[in-house]
Amino acid sequence: MRERKPGRVVLPALVLMLLCAACAPQSGAESGPVPPAEAGGALLELLSGLTGEDISSFEGLLGHPQMTEEELAELIRAAAAHPVDHRPFTGDSSETDAVWSMSVFLAEAAPGIWYGGDALYLEAGLEENIVQVFGGDNLPEGTVWLEDEALYQLLRTRNDDPAVAVDQEAYEKIQTAADEYLNREMPDYASAGVTASRELVGLSLVGRSDALGAELYRLEDAYRIDPPEMAPQLLAGGALVDSQLRIHTGAAYLVLADGEAVGYLSWEQVAGGLDQFSTQQELLDAVTPEPNFASR
Repeated sequence: MRERKPGRVVLPALVLMLLCAACAPQSGAESGPVPPAEAGGALLELLSGLTGEDISSFEGLLGHPQMTEEELAELIRAAAAHPVDHRPFTGDSSETDAVWSMSVFLAEAAPGIWYGGDALYLEAGLEENIVQVFGGDNLPEGTVWLEDEALYQLLRTRNDDPAVAVDQEAYEKIQTAADEYLNREMPDYASAGVTASRELVGLSLVGRSDALGAELYRLEDAYRIDPPEMAPQLLAGGALVDSQLRIHTGAAYLVLADGEAVGYLSWEQVAGGLDQFSTQQELLDAVTPEPNFASR
């Protein structure tokens, strides 16, 4: 049985280290379906009575950026009314493994710091409408499986960033550079016995400096895998999979100087904006010929 760990958390690096130091408990045996009452009656009771005030924090949801603690608690309470017998999700990177997950923290140890022992861990896989839930060391033991479409879709669509789209006007302006970005060398997915294709999913103008004669564009692509259910097994290096089972590896930032594509800035450089460069030559010295991918 593998050790369960929380998913990717949008928190400072110090918090990530604390979470790693307080890993989630194992979620139970992998032998066969576990009746809800045996899986964790006290845990199910906790879920059934959860309120927004009980939630200190939860992982960022790209697909649901405006979700509140009370809205999340309401979804969990509704799902808790439908426990089912189910086998624990596997830990062998197969199609029965967890694909999407999130951590919901119920106790705040210190300002801005949450510990894994006080968290609920929600997981969803390719089997639709089934959500696996277990808690940290400070919460009731056991694991429960809930059959609920709304909570399942929340997890499955958590990486579907509504802000990522292709601005057609921007694409027409930098079409040649965008196509070169899209046609760069593909990862070696063929070695996994699958075929892959790449599509442009995001392109937008994110910065402009008249003083430098420069513009900054954000580009993002995604890989479609055939068969698509293999996509979750091919994630590496911070990549994630969206609800369509497309693999996202991050975004790149392209610089145009006097209307010509000159190279890419890293995410760290982009954070400082174009105004950090005193001259166009200073900007040109900072770019690289290949994209430096940053996590979404």
